Amino acid sequence: MLERIFGGKEDRDSTLKELNKVIDYLSVAKADCNAALESGDYNRQQKCIKKICELYDEFNRLSINYLQFIALDNDPQTGLDEEENLIKNNRSTETFFAAFSLDVDDVTTQNNLNLEIYKAFFLFDLQKYRRALKSCESILEVDDSKDGIWTLKGQVLFQLGNFDDALDAFDSAIELEWHNVKAWIGKGLTLQAFENYNDALDAYETALEIDENNTLAIEGRDLVLSQLSQVRDESCGPGESLSEDNKSKPTIGLPSPDKESPQISDKVSFDKLPSREKREKRVFKRPFVKKKDDDKPKGFACVAGMLELKEILTRDVIKPLQNPENYKKFNVTIPNGILLYGPPGCGKTFIVEKLAEEVSYNFIKVPPSKIGSKYIHETSDNIAKVFTEAKDNAPTILFFDEFEALVPRRESLGAEGQFKNEEINEFLTHLNNASNHGILVVGATNQVNLIDSAVMRAGRMDKVILVPPPDPEARKELFRSRLSKVPQSDDIDYTKLADLTDCYSSSDITAIIEAAGRIAGDQELDEINMDLMTHVIENQRPSISKSQIKSYEEFSHLERK
Repeated sequence: MLERIFGGKEDRDSTLKELNKVIDYLSVAKADCNAALESGDYNRQQKCIKKICELYDEFNRLSINYLQFIALDNDPQTGLDEEENLIKNNRSTETFFAAFSLDVDDVTTQNNLNLEIYKAFFLFDLQKYRRALKSCESILEVDDSKDGIWTLKGQVLFQLGNFDDALDAFDSAIELEWHNVKAWIGKGLTLQAFENYNDALDAYETALEIDENNTLAIEGRDLVLSQLSQVRDESCGPGESLSEDNKSKPTIGLPSPDKESPQISDKVSFDKLPSREKREKRVFKRPFVKKKDDDKPKGFACVAGMLELKEILTRDVIKPLQNPENYKKFNVTIPNGILLYGPPGCGKTFIVEKLAEEVSYNFIKVPPSKIGSKYIHETSDNIAKVFTEAKDNAPTILFFDEFEALVPRRESLGAEGQFKNEEINEFLTHLNNASNHGILVVGATNQVNLIDSAVMRAGRMDKVILVPPPDPEARKELFRSRLSKVPQSDDIDYTKLADLTDCYSSSDITAIIEAAGRIAGDQELDEINMDLMTHVIENQRPSISKSQIKSYEEFSHLERK
């Protein structure tokens, strides 16, 4: 095994060839299984499933071996790219297992966990610390007993400047495995950042008790001793000044042979170095990691009504992502961009957030204030930065609220048209390539007629969809969902509430229930009843008029569903 792992590029290429063969065999075996299912040949189907399970085990083994080779070759970008390809193949096979109701949760979960661990280390090597932190947290949500991941999380948090959480993470690693030298060194570095040199010295000396020849621990200890000596010199008495040498600041940082470590302040409040026995020990508890609540509804299960919009998004986005092989052969991909338009308060932002949950994408909301600038060219730079952020965190839904402010009609612009033209072109450049980088661009607007025509064409905003106020059935579900979270009487008639709120938006209905709750609280009622709800509706007009709703129908020619 050791010869295989340390065999170099030849063995790495050999493993990759084996892995690609297994992936091809998996595709063939799944096609055979589906054919057996369609023909009703049960015995053949069972043989195919058995073969697929065997191939999947081999896929797991080879994929981990291959990533080991890449890690040893110190090639993090290749490792990250290959790891993401492996995850796609993994998801495809898991979807197949689910279709045949095969109980392989333990196997698939463990393989996903192994792949995520490599992903976290590759991202850290690439200095993509926020994405590495997200991977660490995903791993710890599944299994918080991995001291190596707690150590990596501490290193990532240190690089992000979050020293409090970094210290907790290192102590969690130490609590799980006292002999974790990297965790002790990380703890020492973090304590230096807090200027707590006594405890930092403890951490380095403990690391040296475990590994007396560890160079990083020796350098850290010597640096702390030097700093403590400097502190004693500073506190010699009034009127004495530091020498030029003593004015130099010590450096700390995560060990890296290529980079200079950041500097810290040399201001400390103690006068002398106490003996090690007298130094006060800090006691830490492992931070609580919130487990995923699998029973809590998410995605479209949280969206009341909007049946047509959910159907469109399921057809054009969710299914192609869940079953890529079925669509890839027809050269079908997800839309490059989606534009939702309609009256305010009807749930455009909410359903995009739930779409991100449904497809397990990251969600980045971009209000106009995040991009706009009074300085020439800076808005264009901000647009580029937003797309770079989305690319670094891909797969991502990049959501632009008040879309018309970002890409207004150029023919209606005045003196600032030259610079706005530059900004729109910058946006279009990134939009054209968004889907290639795992980015789905979604815009929302209340004024679709003010958006530049170049943005609206197919191939850019491929789908243009009206989001109207909720229909009666949707209003009924909104009342049911919102009222289920507060005490309510048995006389609540959801159908009648829906009939009373024609033209009311989703936010209007939320406001009605909040107003009823305020009155119930003021009057010290035990629950909200039907009379109270009726009273609030009678005194609260809808935020959208019928004429406004009708005006959106004038833009029906722009829709592409």
